[in-house]
Order: sequence, then structure tokens, then C-alpha cells
Amino acid sequence: MKKLLALIVVLVVALSFTACNLLGGPGKGGEDDDDGTGAKASVFFEMIASGTYHIKYKMLAEETESEIDLEAEIEQFVKDDMTAVIMDIGGMTIRSITRDGKVYSIFDDMEMMMVSDATEDSTSDENPFSGFGGLSGSIPSSIGTDEFNGEMLTYAEYKEDDASIFIFLRGNTLVGMRIVSGSTKIDMIILLLDQNIPDSVFDIPDYTEIGA
Repeated sequence: MKKLLALIVVLVVALSFTACNLLGGPGKGGEDDDDGTGAKASVFFEMIASGTYHIKYKMLAEETESEIDLEAEIEQFVKDDMTAVIMDIGGMTIRSITRDGKVYSIFDDMEMMMVSDATEDSTSDENPFSGFGGLSGSIPSSIGTDEFNGEMLTYAEYKEDDASIFIFLRGNTLVGMRIVSGSTKIDMIILLLDQNIPDSVFDIPDYTEIGA
């Protein structure tokens, strides 16, 4: 059982780490933002840069070389250097809380949790949006339209090394993001985005602690 739980946690963290690495810093400038698409996308970046936000999204990840497809629904709360993540994946719900120098991987159904020290890397792993704040004020490398979640939508594209980050908008509404790097594509469909964060989401339960 411990090995199974550890494998799930590694999978979740590895996927978040992929997204975080692809969003590591400011995007490189490009086309003029004639229609204001980049400015609209920047509103999202500014909220992320504030360090206080609540986001819920559906994630669809594809890795064509290894033929891996993964679907998950994720809710994330960030406030005062604390992060709480709730992930539904494969019929299992996993919670993770990072605070006070520790990472708590929580399995509520079994009343168990794994605890590890929070490093700079693990903190970034828990927060795949941390790099978005660096894009605030950046000029998109391109503006265009593409299909996203069954709709043709306007996007602002930002380049970061060998990755492309697409911010999809419906009018003034942020619909989602797409990260493309090599054979990996990750779509994040926004379900909710605000700054309403109850302190209770960062509470650590009194569960049995198991080793990683």
C-alpha cells in the first residue's frame, strides 16, 4: 500500500513539475498586441504574481512518445507562502498542503498522510502556476486562434526556451492555458479563479503518518 501511495504522489508531483519548469521565467517578447489580448492575459499573471489566489481547473496531459494520457481535476489555494492542492485523478482524491517547511500528502479516505521536508524544488512542484507571475507585462510572441476545449478561441502565445505557453480567452474571460514542449501537451481548462481562500484549507489533519 505504501508503494502504491508513493507512486501516485510521485506521478502528481512529476506532472506539476513539468508544468512548473515550462513556466520558469518571463516570456520573450514578440508581436505587437494590437487587440489587447496580451493585456487581458496579463490580468491573470498579475493575480498569480500577487501570491494570493484560488484556481480550479481540469488538466488534460498528453505525452505522445510514451503514449501517456492523463486527466485530472485540480483545485489549488495559495496564500502567505502556503499552498493547498486537491486533486481528483483516476477515482482517487489526494490532498497536498505545503506550509511551515513541510509538504503533507494527505489521503483522507484512509486517514493517512506522508510528510516530507519542503525544499525550493518541492515547493515549486506543488505550485505549477508559480512561474506565471513572471510573465506579467510581457509581450506575446504571437496572437491567433485555435481550438481549445471544443471552441475556437483567441490566444496569446508566450515563448520560454523550447516551450510555448498559450493563454486562451473568450472575450475578456480567461478560459484556459496550453503548454506545449516537444511531445508533451498539457491543457488546463479553468473552472474557477478568484482570491477567496478560507484558512481551513491549510489545516493539517490528525492522521496516521506513513513513510514515503
